[in-house]
Amino acid sequence: GFPGSALHCLRGQILDLLPMYSADAEQSLSQAAKLDPENFWAWLTLGHTMWKKDDLASAQKCLRQAMDKQESHLAMRELSRVLRSSTASAKTWDEAHQMLQESLSLAKKALLFDFEDGLSWSVLANAYLSNFLAASHDVADLDRSLQAFHTALERLPTSNNPDVHFNCGNVCKYLQDFQQSYDRYSSALELDPRFDQAEAALASLENFGTLMLSSTRKQREIKPKKLRDKLLQEHSHSSSTTAALLSE
Repeated sequence: GFPGSALHCLRGQILDLLPMYSADAEQSLSQAAKLDPENFWAWLTLGHTMWKKDDLASAQKCLRQAMDKQESHLAMRELSRVLRSSTASAKTWDEAHQMLQESLSLAKKALLFDFEDGLSWSVLANAYLSNFLAASHDVADLDRSLQAFHTALERLPTSNNPDVHFNCGNVCKYLQDFQQSYDRYSSALELDPRFDQAEAALASLENFGTLMLSSTRKQREIKPKKLRDKLLQEHSHSSSTTAALLSE
């Protein structure tokens, strides 16, 4: 085989475990892929490293190389996430829309490998949420996202992931289920007390609740569609269920 490639790959994988981008990881993984172009793990991990570097174009290329070597839910999940992140730099709306659709398609395919994988459910939930926010504005996508998030929160390792709780809270907010939204943000903050976004989201909900009470006292009515539009503008950042989510 290619013992040199395997050694470089192992070193790169260890370095990629660091939360921040590592130039040494990139160098080792690039060398591994050069020595053995068929090394699936080298391409997969290099794609993740380039994503952390915020070189999304290179991350896409590496992950597509990984998928060419092996049909894997790991590569599909990573590429789905990278494509969602890449929409902000798309040159045209059609290009961004194509990225969103491929991201959603890959998330569905990744889930087919293991319906008990909480990470795959989370990636699918985020894909539906991104499609709602950036393209469809269809509440049905929010419902699908919420179903997927709930399933992710029932499984490991995502049940203890503050980001999953936070994103689920966002979906609940858009659906105007403010109590559930508050609960999810609270859970995110309990899991990570330094989660500034979750703390800010809780404060925002509390302020919004105060405004709603004031509005009610003055007998003013906020129409659901108007409220949902307002929330969208504020955004900056079981087997039958499975079949329904994957068939849409």
